[in-house]
Amino acid sequence: MVFNNGTTDSMTTSVLSSIKWKIHFGVTIGVCQETPAFSAVVPDGDKDSGEFYIKSSPLAGEQKTTIAWYRDESEINFKIIEITRPQ
Repeated sequence: MVFNNGTTDSMTTSVLSSIKWKIHFGVTIGVCQETPAFSAVVPDGDKDSGEFYIKSSPLAGEQKTTIAWYRDESEINFKIIEITRPQ
């Protein structure tokens, strides 16, 4: 996921901060309401499922988090697939 400008950053931040995360049987999962903003900021967000990643800044060690998602009625469900070690 790339942060391009103030508008994109704000919309991306809004989408990511709307996810309610919890640990369920040792797996980190999340859920949020489906919004038009999700389709706008997540690659292939107009499909029924997919994956995206978030990279931290080089100052934080360039860690990469891969997140899978799928639509279920009016909600979007998330699952953390992988978190790389900081480099």
